[in-house]
Amino acid sequence: MNHSGDFPTPLATPGADDPAMLAARTERARVFAALHEGERALVLHEQVVAACERALGADHPVTLDCREDLAHSLVGRREYERARIVYERVLDARRALQGSEHGDTLRCGQRLALLLGETGELGSARRLLEAVLRAYDRRDGTDDAGTVATREALAAILAAQGEQVIGLRQHVRQAEGSAGSHPAPNPVPLR
Repeated sequence: MNHSGDFPTPLATPGADDPAMLAARTERARVFAALHEGERALVLHEQVVAACERALGADHPVTLDCREDLAHSLVGRREYERARIVYERVLDARRALQGSEHGDTLRCGQRLALLLGETGELGSARRLLEAVLRAYDRRDGTDDAGTVATREALAAILAAQGEQVIGLRQHVRQAEGSAGSHPAPNPVPLR
């Protein structure tokens, strides 16, 4: 007698490349980073990136998110050159895939600019932050969280370059000139 039809088919166990498992591993890596367990976080981020590339492809938005998390983890470990390379590749891919004014693209540009500022490349950081600020301003208005955060980061770079007075005046004029020309702000959270 065959009883195979009497029992439900067991649920499939998700594999290592399953999107839910990748998300869980990414969160676990973020927890390790928050607990200052940088080596464990880095290993997990690298594993997740490799799994995302296998499962989704190198330029899938989720893969790019995971690569950006890897770069952020590298910054936390002060592996600045490696982080820069990862951020630059992610930024290029995001621009090509999502466009230069997509929120993920802007966030990645801002993170790369902050890294450039941290490593003393103030001119490059300034140019990138100015481009990100213009995009945020066009897209979301002057009072948006992303716009404000980028303006503050740019002010810090300008101050580091000894241009705080010029920078402050320039950005106040920009904010005053575009006030009222945008709909109510729609905050974009920065990860």
